[in-house]
Amino acid sequence: MLIKNMNSKKIILSILIFSLIISLVFAIDNAEEFRNRNGKEWYVAVTPEGLILTAYRFRPDEIGPPISREKAIETAKNFLDKNSDIIGLENFKYVYDQLNNAEHFSYWTIDFKADIINGMMPPHSYLKVFMTRDGQVYAIGDIDMMTIDFVDSFQKDTIPENKAIESAKTETGSNSEVSSAELASKIQINGTTYPIVWDIKFGSPDNKEVLIDAKTGKVLSTKEIGNVSKLTIFSLFSNPLFLLTSPIIAIIIIFVIFIFVKRMRSSKKEDSLMASN
Repeated sequence: MLIKNMNSKKIILSILIFSLIISLVFAIDNAEEFRNRNGKEWYVAVTPEGLILTAYRFRPDEIGPPISREKAIETAKNFLDKNSDIIGLENFKYVYDQLNNAEHFSYWTIDFKADIINGMMPPHSYLKVFMTRDGQVYAIGDIDMMTIDFVDSFQKDTIPENKAIESAKTETGSNSEVSSAELASKIQINGTTYPIVWDIKFGSPDNKEVLIDAKTGKVLSTKEIGNVSKLTIFSLFSNPLFLLTSPIIAIIIIFVIFIFVKRMRSSKKEDSLMASN
C-alpha cells in the first residue's frame, strides 16, 4: 500500500512539473508579439504577467491628408481591438478626443475605457492613443502614464537605439549579445530623475545592465544582473494569481486535480477490498 501511495505521489509530482514546463512554453513574449503585429520600431513595456503596459515609437511623418474626427476615433479603436488579447482589455468605449497643436505639428489624442478580459489582470482599464493627423498610431498606454509631456519628451532629441548600444558596449567592453534595449521614463538615479533613459541588457556571459541618458548619451549606471536571454519568459511567481490567467494553465490544473481525485478513489477501493479479504 505504501508503495502504491509513493507511486501516486510521484505521478502527481511529475504532472505538476510538466504543468510548470508547459506554462513556461506558452508564456509567449507579448512585447515581441506586439512588434510582430505592428512593426519592429515599437518600444514596448509589459507587466509581470506579460500584458502590454505602454508602447510607443518615434512619431512618423505624415504621408496623407488629415483624417476626420470620426475616422480618427475609428482608427484608434481598430488598433486597440487588433491588440486586445495582449493588452488584456476588450470592448473599447470612446471617452474623449482632442486635436493637439504643437509648435511644428498637430496630433490626435483619444481616450478609451475598456472591459477587462476574463481571467486577465491588466494594470489599467483606461487607455490613451496618440496618432498623427493622417491616422498613424504612434503611442498607446495607461491614460495617466501616457501624458503629452511624456510622449513629447520621447520624441525630441532622443538618441537612436544603435547609438545607445554602442555607448553601452564601450562602457562595459561587452561582446555579448544585447538581450533587450528599451526606453524607460522618469528613472531616478542617485537622487536625479531622468525623463527618458535607454535600458540596455547584455546576455551571457556578461549579464550586465546599462542605463543611458537618452538625451545626452551619457552612461548613468552599470550593474551585474541575472542570466537573461533574447526571449523573455514571464515569472510564474511574480503574481500568485498568474496561473489562473491562462486558459491553458487552468485546463492543466483541472486535469491534475482530476487525476489526483481519481487516484484517491482508486486507492480507497483497493483498501476496502483488502480489508474485506
